[in-house]
Amino acid sequence: MDISTITGFLKLPKKVYFLGAIVGGMLLFLNESMLAQLGLLSFKASYSMWIGIFFLVTFGMSVIFVAESIFLYAKQRNEFKQRQIEIKSEEERLAREAARQKEQELQDELKEKEMYLKVLTRLDNYEKAVLRELFLSKKNTEELCFDDATVMGLIKKGVLKQVSTTAYHTDITGHVGKFRIDDRAIDYLESFDFNTINHISRPSWVEKIEIYQSMQNKILDLGRQIKYL
Repeated sequence: MDISTITGFLKLPKKVYFLGAIVGGMLLFLNESMLAQLGLLSFKASYSMWIGIFFLVTFGMSVIFVAESIFLYAKQRNEFKQRQIEIKSEEERLAREAARQKEQELQDELKEKEMYLKVLTRLDNYEKAVLRELFLSKKNTEELCFDDATVMGLIKKGVLKQVSTTAYHTDITGHVGKFRIDDRAIDYLESFDFNTINHISRPSWVEKIEIYQSMQNKILDLGRQIKYL
């Protein structure tokens, strides 16, 4: 038997070895009466040595394949368990990171609220006088002159918000736009008694805007009258 025959034999499918081990085992270990019924008694007698060798080889190879399968299964199982541990560890890390980030966001939000409240508590009377205009009008928005330094200061502090990019400019009023009070400031200012700053006059641009609006209304009325002439 040359080496190529042995190599070819070793390359046989695994199920061939299992089948060979079963057949070889039956030939070796079945009693004579059963072998006689199968017509294999004389075959066993003639080739008993080769049958034994065949059985040992196929049985040995079957044991090796079973051992390999068990080893591979154990390895895959361990790898699976390790992967599950890694996944769980990563999930726990991500959960801790998310919790830490959420906690940081809450702290940042609280800090921002505290800083904003500090800004509101430090508003001077002239800034409050500007805000008084919105409360007096009882409107959500009001036209304010943002050429005024006090108005600009309130915008920078985040107390006033421009509600439209549309604005106009006249020689009478200066630059005028529509503004509202930031929602965060409304609750604080609603509890403020504006009567305490009655000694502070209204901003000068308020009268200018009113004069301009009055002029616009008169022009509109005149236009209507001319239309029906």
